[in-house]
Amino acid sequence: MDLKEAKKIDDLFNALMDDVRTSCEFWHDRTDDFSRRIYVKSAVSTIEGVIQVIKKSALFFDKWNDTPILSTEEYYFLKKVTIGLAENGKIKKKEIQASPAEQL
Repeated sequence: MDLKEAKKIDDLFNALMDDVRTSCEFWHDRTDDFSRRIYVKSAVSTIEGVIQVIKKSALFFDKWNDTPILSTEEYYFLKKVTIGLAENGKIKKKEIQASPAEQL
C-alpha cells in the first residue's frame, strides 16, 4: 500500500458522505415515502462503507508504522481471512464472507 491507497480510502469516505448528504437533501425537499426510503438505504450503505473505510485505514496505518500494532489475529480479521490446516496438513487461507451486522 502506498499513498495512492490512502487516497482511494479518502475518496471512498468522501463519496459515502456526499451520497448521504444528497439523499438527505432529496428527502428534505420531497418529504414522501420514496425519498425517505432512499435516505435510509443511503444511510445504511454509508454505515457499511464507513466500516470498510475503518478496516482499510487500520490496515494502511499498521503497514506504515515502524512496528506493526495489529496482532496476527487482528490483521487477518481485518483482511477477512481465516488460517487453518487442510486435510493434507498444509496451511490454507480462506476468505470470510460475513454479513454487515456480523462485522459490527
